[in-house]
Amino acid sequence: MAANVPTAELSMIVKLPSGFEIPDNPALFVGQPDGQPEPDLQGAFDGNLQYNRQQNLLTLQIPYPPMNTVYRLQWPLPDASLRRTSEPAQRLRGAALQAARKNLRCSERNPENSPLNLISGEVLDITVEKFKMSPADRDSLEFSVMAYDQTNRVLRVVASSFPESDRRWEQELTVTESLGPFIKTITSAFRQLSLRPR
Repeated sequence: MAANVPTAELSMIVKLPSGFEIPDNPALFVGQPDGQPEPDLQGAFDGNLQYNRQQNLLTLQIPYPPMNTVYRLQWPLPDASLRRTSEPAQRLRGAALQAARKNLRCSERNPENSPLNLISGEVLDITVEKFKMSPADRDSLEFSVMAYDQTNRVLRVVASSFPESDRRWEQELTVTESLGPFIKTITSAFRQLSLRPR
């Protein structure tokens, strides 16, 4: 970006794709339009570049930037061999995160208002039919979908066959780095809630 007119503040925001990981920190280039660097200006503005790895977000704010100067955000790319093997996984992770965000936006306890809750009954019907269960068994089955809230780093119920008054709708489970204890926490928390009087 070239600053050729008087500006109160230069702001640049770059949102990298979900799941895309850069191997090192991003950098700011400040130079002349012909590509010659301006070391003094770059040193003065380097600290204005912020990189949030969790949100994969780069932000730059420079108040009253000098005119006739080029400002560029740049970052290294992964090794080509790693990029070929990791891109499908990164795309899948990005798609999963986007789906989770959509699920969180659709979360609604009332089945009549939620497109997600409409699938609960169908899933239970298919389960009963597939496993040749009796109609009485269906009443004992429950179905729920949880989505990852990346901002708060918790899992929340976004669709379920639970009644609207069920306390499990309010349950939030903090995601830990170790999945083993985390799965045990989910199982334990929901078992305790389901056993409590409602």
